[in-house]
Amino acid sequence: MDEAHFLESALSSGASTWSSASLGELARLQVPEGLLGRQKSLLRADINEQWARWFVESLADPRHYARLDASYPQIFADVFEVVETRFHYFSRPQKKELAASAAHILKRFVDRLQASRRRQPVPFSDKRLLLDFAGDPPRCWICGAKFAPEAVENFLYQERHEVPLPQFIDILKPRGLSHRDVAIEIDHVVAHSHGGGEENNLALSCGWCNRHKSALSSIYDVEGRPRTAGQNQLGVDSLPQPFWTVRVLAVVRRCEHPEGCEQSADKANVTVVPINQKGATNPANLRVCCYDHDPYRSIRLQPVRIVRDVWRA
Repeated sequence: MDEAHFLESALSSGASTWSSASLGELARLQVPEGLLGRQKSLLRADINEQWARWFVESLADPRHYARLDASYPQIFADVFEVVETRFHYFSRPQKKELAASAAHILKRFVDRLQASRRRQPVPFSDKRLLLDFAGDPPRCWICGAKFAPEAVENFLYQERHEVPLPQFIDILKPRGLSHRDVAIEIDHVVAHSHGGGEENNLALSCGWCNRHKSALSSIYDVEGRPRTAGQNQLGVDSLPQPFWTVRVLAVVRRCEHPEGCEQSADKANVTVVPINQKGATNPANLRVCCYDHDPYRSIRLQPVRIVRDVWRA
């Protein structure tokens, strides 16, 4: 059976990951589709993007060239020098093609880094439009949380009304432990550093989602294990890394109840739940659900003190 063989080979011994010979065997394994689960597209897409970015940035660090305000020819010359050495078995036209492709990508990375440093404040008229696009009532585009009137006033007029914090907090999505969590923030859906501009790329998110989304783009950008949970009513021993929650919510955006559901982040607050309640809360075991279809709905929302202790563990 492919699945059993893959598991035995990939996880037979932790010691094998420190042996170059064993790593070669691991690298040749093909992941069976059945192991990737509901989020298989996300898992595959993010690792491909990660590998491509690591390769390109290994040829030349875009942060260095952004500081120098380097031109494309400068970047190409440096990249071609590395490609000539690393891919000495390529023909010269192949080396030029690879170097040109990587240099064009790196120049885009450089331009994005420079643009993010020159970012301008969003005018009041644009804030109004973004609020209109955020629905009635306006909601976070990622998790669907409804913005409080005080948060709207603060966002539009740069006032300092205290936005009420919830008395009960979602243990798996602990939004509401700080005042920033419930504020309205402008999110670049695609971060500047990943190619996002201003046009058709702005949306309103709550501070919790925006803080954990940051400029990250891949679930592999954060630690690869769930967090250890403190004692909690849900009976789970691990908590999803907050960015995993944000990434899954932002990509899926609608309740994935097995029998179907019409609720989405456009009109309801959504959260994550383990597909297998006895499994670890990693990306392969998370699905999006609305609170009506939440198997934990009677115990998920807990007092602030309890949730704070759970996440301190």
